[in-house]
Amino acid sequence: MKIRNLVVAALVSGVSLTAFAQPGPRGEAGFMPFGGPGMGWFQGPGGHGVGGEKFDERIDRMTERFIKRVEGTPEQSQRLAEIAKAAARDLGALGREAGDLRRQAVALLKAPTIDRAGLEALRVKQSALADQMSKRRLAAMADSAEVLTPEQRAKVAERFEKRRQHRHERGGERSAPANPPAKS
Repeated sequence: MKIRNLVVAALVSGVSLTAFAQPGPRGEAGFMPFGGPGMGWFQGPGGHGVGGEKFDERIDRMTERFIKRVEGTPEQSQRLAEIAKAAARDLGALGREAGDLRRQAVALLKAPTIDRAGLEALRVKQSALADQMSKRRLAAMADSAEVLTPEQRAKVAERFEKRRQHRHERGGERSAPANPPAKS
């Protein structure tokens, strides 16, 4: 079960969602589900945003590179690109909803009187939205994993683990290593 979890996480970060970390059209950070500089990244058709021509091209390039690493087929690359594009579009729409909720929260906090009930209602909506986004990411991960063979998933898991270990060694990962050294 542990390898499947690694494969799933690697596929989402490597195929389905890497596009969100790419710079936006003005060089700002990529997509952030609940706000931040990257919200300007959603530009619309033909631009750099979700669904734009450059966005689709970026996903196509990512999946082609990814499938070469796991010695996959062009058909697998095409299927992974379709999964990633659909997930990104869905998550982009959900990200815009999150932005709307955030703006509503700011308006409530700027009001002369703090509406605690209104803020709580927004918190509940944000939590439900976060759950919806999580479910969509998981669906994309599972769909992507099903496109690959068990051998390809093992390659992905191995690569993911090496990258995780490298980040940990550099001090960039908060979690403990998968196989912590024995204490003497």
